[in-house]
Amino acid sequence: MRITVGIDLGTTNSVISVKKIGVSILRNSEKEELTPSCVTAIPNPDNTSFEIVVGRHSRNILKQYPEKTITSVKRLMGRDFNDLEVQNILKEHRVTYQITTDPSEPESIRIPLGNKMQTPEMISGMILSKLIRDGEIELEGNIGQAVVTVPAYFSDRQKFATRAACDYAGIKLLRLLPEPTAAALSFGLGELDKNESKTIMVFDLGGGTFDISILSFAGGSFMEITKGGDMWLGGDDIDQLIINHVFQRAQKETGCKSIIEMLEQLSPADKARFLVEIKEKAEAAKIALSSVEEANIDMFGLLKDENNTFIDIDVTITRPEFSELLKPIVQRVSQIAHQILYEIRFEPALIDTVLMVGGSSLVPAIQDELKNIFGSEKVMIHPRPMFAIAEGAALMAAKMASQDTITNENAFAMMHSTAHDYYLQLAGGKKHLLVARNTPLPFKVEEKLTFSHVDQFLARLRVFNEVEGVLDTVGELWFHREENQPGLKDDLKPTEIMLRFTVDEDNIITMKAWSLQNENQSIEAEIARGGLATKLYNDLENTISSIISNAHNAGIERDVFLLSQIVVKTILSASDPVTGETRLDIKQKAERQINTLKTLQNQESPPLSVLEFASTVREAAAQILSDKEKTRMDVMIGGLKHALENLDDPEKLKNLLNENVKCGGDLSTAYSLGKAEHIAKIIQTNIPDLAKSIRNQASTLVTVYLQKNKALIQNAEDMLHDLIHSRLSWSNTARRRFDRDVNL
Repeated sequence: MRITVGIDLGTTNSVISVKKIGVSILRNSEKEELTPSCVTAIPNPDNTSFEIVVGRHSRNILKQYPEKTITSVKRLMGRDFNDLEVQNILKEHRVTYQITTDPSEPESIRIPLGNKMQTPEMISGMILSKLIRDGEIELEGNIGQAVVTVPAYFSDRQKFATRAACDYAGIKLLRLLPEPTAAALSFGLGELDKNESKTIMVFDLGGGTFDISILSFAGGSFMEITKGGDMWLGGDDIDQLIINHVFQRAQKETGCKSIIEMLEQLSPADKARFLVEIKEKAEAAKIALSSVEEANIDMFGLLKDENNTFIDIDVTITRPEFSELLKPIVQRVSQIAHQILYEIRFEPALIDTVLMVGGSSLVPAIQDELKNIFGSEKVMIHPRPMFAIAEGAALMAAKMASQDTITNENAFAMMHSTAHDYYLQLAGGKKHLLVARNTPLPFKVEEKLTFSHVDQFLARLRVFNEVEGVLDTVGELWFHREENQPGLKDDLKPTEIMLRFTVDEDNIITMKAWSLQNENQSIEAEIARGGLATKLYNDLENTISSIISNAHNAGIERDVFLLSQIVVKTILSASDPVTGETRLDIKQKAERQINTLKTLQNQESPPLSVLEFASTVREAAAQILSDKEKTRMDVMIGGLKHALENLDDPEKLKNLLNENVKCGGDLSTAYSLGKAEHIAKIIQTNIPDLAKSIRNQASTLVTVYLQKNKALIQNAEDMLHDLIHSRLSWSNTARRRFDRDVNL
């Protein structure tokens, strides 16, 4: 039987746990319970290939291969390259490896590892693979599925990235479990008697993220009341505070210039080694200052000033100095704790227990702040703060896999909630709250929307999270109006649609939109939160906007809207729905399709209209066309249809449109008959008498054409032309306006 486990994928260390009769941590191949979240690409002697090592071995050779060792990758998952905090990581030299982006996918994060460019999710997948592989050796069995924990305050994109990492590791994900909930389960709150009730605040300060969740336990079940946190606050930031302090003290004591500037003078390898060593010593000092009165950090013979003189670093930090350094972080965590209490109108007295987990929860200054807020008797340090989250994940995994030995009488039920608000973008830059933070999962909301204008052809439905005051794109869906739906008369109303926005218990998001005039006209997609889709949508939007602003007739406008539906379908499949990884062939196809659309700007005739008209000509003029002419038209029509269905060969489309122009000149009478039938179809309902007259005159033209009398043919064509234009007039003027917004 395949085994189910719980995994804490951490910023600094990761842990795997299993529940059989009791809960136990699985040791890795190095016989340790904590597996460092480090990955190194060790070059082989030929320097063209690499060996990937993960965990303790990677951590031990960090100084030897600082530029080839990836640490704290969790902080980069689900992020954009230009994210302010990502840029701060680069600016402040917080990591020793290179972080770059893929120009073809703006905002993406790429990390060179070995001879490949990897995403943070791929590297996290390597860490998960190590945990699974070592766990199987320990258990002497196959691990088939897992509950993996995530910070409660993670955004949807970060949760999606974690799901992707599991897929790269080849592990079936049962549930993404919020870390505070896992800690509470580990603490034993899942086994409370049904008659017991308790309100607990879980305070989780790990290596890279900070979470606070308030959980209510009653009647054998529990639910999240609220959550908050800071996705850029953790032990790494405490380490950085210490490093900054050490640099400032060293500069003051030696009178040297900026140490950061001196670092830039080192070779990349020497700079990386220096940063690794100072980080190690800062971390050791942080741990030491939780139990001793002072700690020393020294670095000798590594830096030179502008005079080529060695600058030595030798700084002692006392616990009072450490507490002073920590004030910004202490104030930040205190502010967040007060804020989430305020949001739910709770006083500190309503919290029964404050449970502290995570390695950084051991810092005395942070403990003291919580004791000041809630009272020392309520603040409890989890007895195993480094393992609590993995142990809770194992309990949940056992429950979900029906391996739990707890009786049904004591089985716990959970209700989680959204970590952030969801907004829909409206016309005029307005935003509409779809779902508020702390809404219980799963949920489904529906909104009736209208197009901004009566003659608008498509709606761009964009949804955002609001994360710490910043709008973070969740995903978007493009809905196209029916082609034959009228929308040009003053007495008509704008198109009405319904949007359904769904998030399930695993935070999988689905968007569906459908017409209220025709429910069969709909589009639905599971949102893949990757930078590729955003880029392609932006490229498509810019292309349409450019064509519309320069369109010389309404037919071009109509065609670009209709053909854009083909591109949207391609975009929806251009990213793997599980990992968000780019499907290169589909991406390239979408790019070719967008480039083909761009050629419409230079076309005299709209291609869809040409196809439609040519097909009508072929049918209406069948009696007068020779077999050779029919074959010529069939080839041209078939080629056009194929080109427009695939939309990925602009040169072929251009040649086919030119062939149609030649046909129009060579087969002018046939095209006149096609025009007559085309117009008759349009006016059949509103002006049936004229439609009948046009068709009768077209029949006359066929008769005289077959008689081969040129004079009669010309006369019949002139009469057909006069008949069409005697009572009909219309405008084919382009609007030159690209509307895509919606209103409530």
